[in-house]
Amino acid sequence: MNSFRSVSSITLICLCWQILGSTASASTSLWGKKLVFMHPRCTWQLQPDVVLPAFKELTVCTLLRRTIDSEWTGFDYRAPGGGRMRLGGTSTKLSVWLFEEEHSLKWGLKLNEWYSVCVTWSGHARRLQIYINGSSEYEVSLNPLQYQLAPNGTLTLGMSHIIMSGEVKRETGKDLLGEIGRFRMWAREWSAEELGGRSCADGDLVRWDLTQWKSDCFPELDNNLKCAWSHYKIKMWTSMVPSTEPGNCSKSLEEVTQNWLQSIFPDNISVQHIRVSSPSRACRVVNNSAALSAQQPQESRALSNSTCDKCFRCEVNANVDPTAEVEVVQARILSLLNSTFSYDFLNLTAYPNSISILPVELPEVLKPLPTASTETPTSAFAPDTFFRVNLTLSMTGSPTKPEEVIEKWLKEQLEVNATMEVLNVIIKENVGRYDCTFNVQEYNINSVAEIIAFIHVALTAKYLNNSIIIQTTEVAVKHIVLANCLEENTSTIYGEYIWPETFPQENQKMGCNKPTLKRAYRLCKLDIETDTTSWADPDMKNCKQLVTISDLDNITVTTGNAAGVVDMIQDLIDVQLDHSESELSSSELDTVVDKLREVVHISGTTPAVGANIVNIVANILLSKTDLTPVAGIVLNLTDKMANNMDFPDESVSITAPLLALALINVNRNKFSGLTFGVSSVSPTLNPEIFVNQNFESGPLPDTNATISLPSELYNYFPPGERNTTRIQFQFYASNELFQDPYTNNATQTAGN
Repeated sequence: MNSFRSVSSITLICLCWQILGSTASASTSLWGKKLVFMHPRCTWQLQPDVVLPAFKELTVCTLLRRTIDSEWTGFDYRAPGGGRMRLGGTSTKLSVWLFEEEHSLKWGLKLNEWYSVCVTWSGHARRLQIYINGSSEYEVSLNPLQYQLAPNGTLTLGMSHIIMSGEVKRETGKDLLGEIGRFRMWAREWSAEELGGRSCADGDLVRWDLTQWKSDCFPELDNNLKCAWSHYKIKMWTSMVPSTEPGNCSKSLEEVTQNWLQSIFPDNISVQHIRVSSPSRACRVVNNSAALSAQQPQESRALSNSTCDKCFRCEVNANVDPTAEVEVVQARILSLLNSTFSYDFLNLTAYPNSISILPVELPEVLKPLPTASTETPTSAFAPDTFFRVNLTLSMTGSPTKPEEVIEKWLKEQLEVNATMEVLNVIIKENVGRYDCTFNVQEYNINSVAEIIAFIHVALTAKYLNNSIIIQTTEVAVKHIVLANCLEENTSTIYGEYIWPETFPQENQKMGCNKPTLKRAYRLCKLDIETDTTSWADPDMKNCKQLVTISDLDNITVTTGNAAGVVDMIQDLIDVQLDHSESELSSSELDTVVDKLREVVHISGTTPAVGANIVNIVANILLSKTDLTPVAGIVLNLTDKMANNMDFPDESVSITAPLLALALINVNRNKFSGLTFGVSSVSPTLNPEIFVNQNFESGPLPDTNATISLPSELYNYFPPGERNTTRIQFQFYASNELFQDPYTNNATQTAGN
């Protein structure tokens, strides 16, 4: 407060910021209240000026109590062109109608009991889910052609409706005889965990506030519907007008607002963040400006010519500890802002109708979410912002694990405000210093320039912790623009899945084909080496296997599905040989080998597909499976795979337990010999390959096997500068593929 002693008398007046066309103050809050639907029937309809966007995903939550047994409707959303979502039911079932298709629980809601009902839907994931009292009771995969609800629809509570001549008309026989509380709508499909963190948070599309509804009846208080919450967002337009000759006006608008609120709020209400935007010399109140002007003193409508005059929009995040009922907090904050606060020459006043106080999700929203407004947003969400950081530092002291110390320091410096995350940390020691490369993911809150400046400041500050000192010598920060992972159709042993387009570093979730209540996950992963994104392998551990090895006989291998078939074989092998005593039967082994041979013969392979094939062979070698009958086929297919592999560089190496493969494309005119060595220390670990572009007369050090080719071999290479010859080395740390089947059979016969 001492910072204001040089400022002359200033009056701070908060004008309304009309979100969705109107304000949401404690006087219009529906928290702690219920809507009663009895005779005569009430009508609750979303205000026409609350324009809802097109939905590709959606969550709707409400409290509902039936008091008289009848067919009922909880809510009904009708979009132009036939799109519809309706919650309703009878005494024996609860149903959600989506695009006129009914999805039902085989039991109904009991009379005179409150239920929390949430409906989540994703058009991309083709999933509809129903939660009752926080538990998922129903999940189903949907028609992929119906993935969007049209915008500008009509929404009613407690009744089903139709549109006639542009008017909402009640659909008789489906009215709720009961009560509704806490109805909210979000433009996103929330998971069960995310729903649990929003039990008392308002929706971003439809809020629990009278200003968004028109009705011919009144809500009623209900002490059973109290909801205690901590996190709130206060939104307002603020006008700063000097009442006398101004003094020093150099204070920032954020500082003015923060000092004001910290002075009037009690200890249990803390200001966590203030965002100021749209500063100007005039206050432009959205829509209902005439009505607002009529409510305010005449002198507050215009600003003087002082340089201190400011009109700005502000959002304030506040925390209430301990938690308190939403309606109590809203009334308390409104009363505090409505009281005149004075010290020295400073008078601060806020008007009751100018404040929007919203309970928000826990933790506070880090990504901007869409709101229902008079404009339809073009996109519901924006991707996060990403950076690549190259850092060189020195460290004094003698930590036993310096890499862990450095990574912990990076996260302490950059993740302090929970607005960014450190990813993909690579640390290399280099002659007394450490070179670090990592990514930063920022939750799309600040500008790129602000983030880069923050990273520089955070990482160049000297760090001292006991005897350890970290000092940065070089920092380079690069903003990287990443593409989304595109929609991908995958055939797996768990069924077919269409993974929707996904933002970078977002973990996409989809319902399992079986069991339908479980979920699969797949990360759109950022690669630190290439600054690009790609789909990671899906996490299917919650899903039931639907394909067996015998089903491979029904798959025809093509150039388009060859890689997918190999992936499927690898998954089947991993499941089948999941412990050391497992093995493939002779028929299963024949099926796997035959299908791999088809893959190799159908087209050239990539290093990635080749690595998968080598891993499959290695996994079978490590098992109890007898490979002797198909050993020749396996050796031939790995040889053909290596010869047909396409790779852009001069060489490629592939290793797996018990196996190592090195492919080198050599030029006849530059060939001076070649030496291949391999070190294998354990049958369960990948061997290490050594390649020397010269002839070595003796074995390479620390190797189990060495093969050297003299330079004279160039005489057998095809002539011509453009001709290259591929040399491949294959190493097997097992003799399983080199047994004589006839000798083995004779031995077994003699033993019997």
